[in-house]
Amino acid sequence: MWLAMAGWGAPVLEGQGLSIACSASPQVVQPGEPVSVTARAVSPLGTLVHYSYSATGGAIGGDNETATLSTAGFAGRSITVTCYASDDRGHSVSAKTTVSISMVSVGAEPPGAKPYTGWTSPFGGGGHKVASLPVLPQPQSPPPPPVPQQKILQVAPPVADAYSLGNQVEAWKQTLKNGALEPFVPSTMVAGTPSTVEVKIHGYQDTQSQTPGAQGSNLLKVSQYMKVELLPVGSPGEFTITPQGNDAIQFVPNDGAATWLWSVTPTDAATRQQLQISVFLEYQGNVEQDVFDKSYLVNVNVQPLTTTIKNDYTQNPTAWFKYVLPGGAGFGAIVSVVVWLRSRRKKKKRGGEGSSRD
Repeated sequence: MWLAMAGWGAPVLEGQGLSIACSASPQVVQPGEPVSVTARAVSPLGTLVHYSYSATGGAIGGDNETATLSTAGFAGRSITVTCYASDDRGHSVSAKTTVSISMVSVGAEPPGAKPYTGWTSPFGGGGHKVASLPVLPQPQSPPPPPVPQQKILQVAPPVADAYSLGNQVEAWKQTLKNGALEPFVPSTMVAGTPSTVEVKIHGYQDTQSQTPGAQGSNLLKVSQYMKVELLPVGSPGEFTITPQGNDAIQFVPNDGAATWLWSVTPTDAATRQQLQISVFLEYQGNVEQDVFDKSYLVNVNVQPLTTTIKNDYTQNPTAWFKYVLPGGAGFGAIVSVVVWLRSRRKKKKRGGEGSSRD
């Protein structure tokens, strides 16, 4: 916990002795401005730590203690960055930080702005030169009217925009009611074999509904539209995750439920691998607020050979018949096994006859 006391804004999460803190600098930027993300992991056992990152928007890259987040194409939104750390003992932790993007870049002209045509800017450009005035012979003539100065558009600082938007989002969240989340994550999977992971979110009028097989029911704030993500914790290559016929953002009815489905295929056999479910509120279609994060342990086994043969036969029985018939690739192997078994039986029979004669 000493990282949080040192002034880091993101919470420190601990797991099996491994801890991590996540921070971003700067935390409020203009659209397109890069952000430096820093992760600090501490392993009391002194094991080697591996880093990885993910973000709900933009693009992020890095595999050590620092990464760079690109905010191009984002304005008036917040991006949640997750820092991951894992060690050689299979322990893994994560922490989050948030970056706010201002609505307008400083110095940008408003749509349709035109330079003032009656004045020449002393700073160069932005206007047209006024024709010289004629010299009046009478000194008592009134001087020419002063040339009006060009008005410069004042753009509010990006910090003020981000804070104003944040206050609006917080006030909106206070009006939301609690719904319920039901996760369905298999605790055991088979390497190379797809499994289904399901998340169901109930509206505030449907929180009493319970689905058999769910791993508990979690109360959380529910908005009209919700976003759900399923991510591997630690090494991204441990699972292949494919959405099954649904969008990441879905409508959640007040008196019903919305369902997210993924096909998850583990890469290799291992114990205590983790899948993380992250849920976000959607505000006016361009601001996301993280309201739920939880990791689930998954043990990945190797499929038995008999099960593999049975599944292959069920999927393509014709190919198996061709395999074992004369001329097939497996016919020679079967003949070799039969000959070997017969030779063993003959040896045992001869050995028994010799002992009876003695």
